[in-house]
Amino acid sequence: VSKTPEELSLICPRYLSIQSEKNSPNWKCLKVAGPLDFNLTGILNGLSDTLAKAKISIFAISTFDTDYLLLQKQVLKTAKTVLKRAEYGFE
Repeated sequence: VSKTPEELSLICPRYLSIQSEKNSPNWKCLKVAGPLDFNLTGILNGLSDTLAKAKISIFAISTFDTDYLLLQKQVLKTAKTVLKRAEYGFE
């Protein structure tokens, strides 16, 4: 959940039925291995820059311990390929 004076955003599993004016289904999540120390810099920037160069949009979420990349379902396979070529690993 994130809230600003202009909006309230809720990210939840699709099986939860939420009444809202806007809805954006079909997202998949990639979790950055963590926990990440706050002294580490540029990790999210590197991931997002790599994907941006491949014209892949992301919705990034950060918690205290790690970061998450939300990608549209239809680009997930391509995104993983692009990140693997840039030597980012997956479990």
